[in-house]
Amino acid sequence: MTAPRPVTPLSPRFPQRLPDASGPTPSGASFIRRAVIATFAVVGLVAAVLVTIAVSVPFDAMIDATGALEPRSLIVLRAPQAGAVQAMLVRAGDSVRAGQVVAYLDTLALVAQRAQLRTTLAVARADLGRTVAGLPIDSAIQREGILASEASLAQTRSVLRERLAEYGRGAADIDSLIRTWRVGSHVALDDAVSQVRGAAAALEQRRATLRQLSLQRFDQSRGQDVLEGAATELRLLDERIRRAAIRSPTSGIVLTEQPERSIGAMLGEGESLLEVADLSRWQLDVYVREQDAYRIATGDRVRAELPALQSSADVVLLQSRVASVALAPELGQASKPTSMETLNRGYRVVVPLDSAALAHVRRDRLKRGYTARVKILTDRGTMLQLLWRSIRHHASTP
Repeated sequence: MTAPRPVTPLSPRFPQRLPDASGPTPSGASFIRRAVIATFAVVGLVAAVLVTIAVSVPFDAMIDATGALEPRSLIVLRAPQAGAVQAMLVRAGDSVRAGQVVAYLDTLALVAQRAQLRTTLAVARADLGRTVAGLPIDSAIQREGILASEASLAQTRSVLRERLAEYGRGAADIDSLIRTWRVGSHVALDDAVSQVRGAAAALEQRRATLRQLSLQRFDQSRGQDVLEGAATELRLLDERIRRAAIRSPTSGIVLTEQPERSIGAMLGEGESLLEVADLSRWQLDVYVREQDAYRIATGDRVRAELPALQSSADVVLLQSRVASVALAPELGQASKPTSMETLNRGYRVVVPLDSAALAHVRRDRLKRGYTARVKILTDRGTMLQLLWRSIRHHASTP
């Protein structure tokens, strides 16, 4: 071991000396150097792992949303016409068949109107039948009367000629004489001229009556049209009375709570009365914002859970696919929504749950309206791929 070199003291009272640089390296510096190297190595390893994950490990891009469990086949029975509910034949939870009568509307006024119309129709038919049957007879009578009147006119004209011959007027024109004759001109000829005029008037009256009878054919046609209109109205009344018996168009379960409370209530045409659903087929109605709707496409995979079943053995992950994406309907709005209303309403995503999705679920535990936590898998790829697609989409969006 070499002896240390002497150091010139700066002050006689405080002698100092520098450390020997040629001596051994302190252990602290070596430790720090190794720690720094290890840290960089760990950081590099982590970075390498992250880069490897980013370029090789696939990830799922998801949208978290909330939905509701609904029957796929939900039929709303509505009043086919305005009226009061007379009877309700089903209760909540009852099973109904297609075509089964579930309620009756009051038909008292319709039945009375139908009876009155039937009476009016019967009277009109009888009158029309009598007219149709009597027209040929009346026409024949008038024709016979015309023949008799013509014979009477010819006879009276013959008598008038004889009288004219008796009084030296045989060469006179009878027609002209009859038109210009004034009563009182000749006492003996007044009676003969009056009889001719009376016979001519009777003949003209018969002919006018026959022409009037011919016009009754138009009345018959009009009466036939009236009868057909009344018969059509009667058929409509029969149909309204028949439709007062409200029938279920499908088989299913009555979902409306306490439908018997609607007995006696007045319903407008088209107003809701009952809801009937087929509980063997279900779907999820999921509502998402417009900002997320563009990412969802038909056929995207869906994973869902029903929190209501968490305490039962039916807690399973439901898997299905998106069936449709559309603007969520808003009740009571018939006009086309504005852009701001569209933003506020959102979009409805329909996810049918087929037999495979519900294979491990007891169907009797499913209830309409159960909340569903839903994850919609909209894309799959590495982190770099997903990032690049997102950049391209935002770059292409104006």
